[in-house]
Amino acid sequence: MQGRGNLSSAREHVEKSLGIALAESAAAKDDFEWQRDLSEAQIRIGDVLQAQGDLPAALESYKGAHAIRERLAAADPGNAGWQHDLSVSHETIGVVLRAQGNLAAALDRYRAGLAIIERLATADPGNAGWQRDLGASHSNIGVVLRTQGDLPAALERYKPAFTR
Repeated sequence: MQGRGNLSSAREHVEKSLGIALAESAAAKDDFEWQRDLSEAQIRIGDVLQAQGDLPAALESYKGAHAIRERLAAADPGNAGWQHDLSVSHETIGVVLRAQGNLAAALDRYRAGLAIIERLATADPGNAGWQRDLGASHSNIGVVLRTQGDLPAALERYKPAFTR
């Protein structure tokens, strides 16, 4: 629904799914899959809020998802999927911070996401999705560095983004 421009309807449906996920996850605090589902619902809410231009609310929703993903990744550091989710949530928060003009905080988030996705991409060089995410992470950092006026550092970040 978000892709068709009906953001109000999309937000309503996503909020409903978030309500269900909240109820289920409250009853199953130790059920990691439910916790992941809750984080996914919060990401979808954040996506709709961001599309509606409500960056502060989107950021809060993304941070809620990130907190869950941090717990999951810490509970099972060997779970590459949860590590990847954590990397993506760093990137997602970075996008909103950059849009808000908070470049230093965005750069911190992008670098945190990069550290995770570098480990994953190195461990599994055949995973095309992780290689793509690695390139995107380098590119995001390059955008911030370029915006900050550090063109040599931005260029260094863009190079690995284009070799993926």
